Amino acid sequence: MLNLRTLDKTTYKSQRLFLLKNLEEHKDTSGNAILSKAVYFDSVGIPTIGIGMNLRSGNPRLFLAQWMLERYGVKTTSAIESLESKITIATAEGSSYSTPAKLQTELDRILIDQTGNSAATFSFLDDAEVENACSQLAENVYETKIVTWYGSTIDYSEERLALLSLSYNGGLGGKLKEAIQGGNRSEAWY
Repeated sequence: MLNLRTLDKTTYKSQRLFLLKNLEEHKDTSGNAILSKAVYFDSVGIPTIGIGMNLRSGNPRLFLAQWMLERYGVKTTSAIESLESKITIATAEGSSYSTPAKLQTELDRILIDQTGNSAATFSFLDDAEVENACSQLAENVYETKIVTWYGSTIDYSEERLALLSLSYNGGLGGKLKEAIQGGNRSEAWY
C-alpha cells in the first residue's frame, strides 16, 4: 500500500469541493468556476448543471432526479425513476432542445408535471445548494465507486482526492489498483 498523505475529514471535504470546482471547464473570464444553478451545455455540448453534473450520465441524472423531487416533497421510487427517464429523453443527443434555455424550459415543465407544483423549477436555488448537491453526489456516488473499485476504504488523503477525480470522470481502472496496493507510486500516478 502507498504511504498516503493523509488529511482530516474536514480538510478532505473542503479540498474535494475545491478540486471539483476547479477541474470543471465552466469558468468565468477570471478563471473561477461558475456554479451553474440552471442547465448549460458543456464544451462538447453535453447538458450539464451545477458543478459538472452531466445530465446524460446515469449517476448524476438519477441523483438530480431524486434531489429535485425531494425539494418538493416527492420521495417515491416510481416518481424518481419516472423523472430520470424523462430527463434521459429530454437530454438525449439529437433531442429538439437545442439551447440551454429550451432544455431548461422542458425540464421545468417535466418537474412541474411530476410534482404538481406550478412553481417547480429544475435548477438550484443558490450557490450553497449547488455546492451541497455536488458534495452529496461526490460522497454518495463517486466515493462509493472508489470503495467498490478498490475493495476497501482508503484514508482521507491527497491520493484519495486523485482517485475521486478519476471516479468523477470515469477513469478508475487499468493497473492502478495493483500499483496502489503494491506501493508503486510512480506506476499508480504516471
